[in-house]
Amino acid sequence: MISTDDLGIKRDIDFAVSEVFQTFEKEHQRLPTTEEFRQLFEERVDELVGTKEQWEQVGQDALEVLSQREQAIWATVCESEAQYRQRRSEFEDYESF
Repeated sequence: MISTDDLGIKRDIDFAVSEVFQTFEKEHQRLPTTEEFRQLFEERVDELVGTKEQWEQVGQDALEVLSQREQAIWATVCESEAQYRQRRSEFEDYESF
């Protein structure tokens, strides 16, 4: 089954492909060769995917969030560990009576 995201991507790409063909044909009164088409479409890729710089920023932001989450997890783990050890030592003290 095709997801709605896949359908949206296909629609966007179909539209971009059609636009490249129509623009080229208006300017040159012919269809582009495969090589010409790919060169022209390559210019559209950044519009569809995003630039490397945009993704690097997203990646940096994601790394910061990941780091904050990891710090929060480890803080919680340390607190939980300390509580567990405290309960355990109290239990052992109680058993030793």
